[in-house]
Amino acid sequence: MKVEVFDRRTVYDGFVRLEEARLRHERFDGTMGDEITRVNVDRGDSAAAVVLNLDADAVILTEQFRYPALAQDGGWILELPAGSVDTGEDPAETMKRELTEESEDIRAVELPVSQIGDAVARGRVNDAKTLVGLLWLSGDRARH
Repeated sequence: MKVEVFDRRTVYDGFVRLEEARLRHERFDGTMGDEITRVNVDRGDSAAAVVLNLDADAVILTEQFRYPALAQDGGWILELPAGSVDTGEDPAETMKRELTEESEDIRAVELPVSQIGDAVARGRVNDAKTLVGLLWLSGDRARH
């Protein structure tokens, strides 16, 4: 399908990169839609890991402050250990780095696997990558 980009510009280039574009695209009936403006947020590649304490049958999460979650959840969320992949870095190396970094702003939390469903249902765990990881864990356990 056809896409026409009329203009694109970087409106911010810091921790993330924001690009604004004016474009139009082909509709499913073959006609071209009206010109629209869209913004793309590019924060680079990231890696995350499902880490288990097998002895305690618990998943290890991190609790940390995330500004985007401030208005809805008070800012502190539980999520899988994760981090930004540096240029040229293998994602496995990213996770080794993230799992060994010490920070005063991050706390490790063990969540018993038996309590994952309840934590999700109560909204205690609501981060997208974490939900996907926990869903994968659930499916992996069902297969074995």
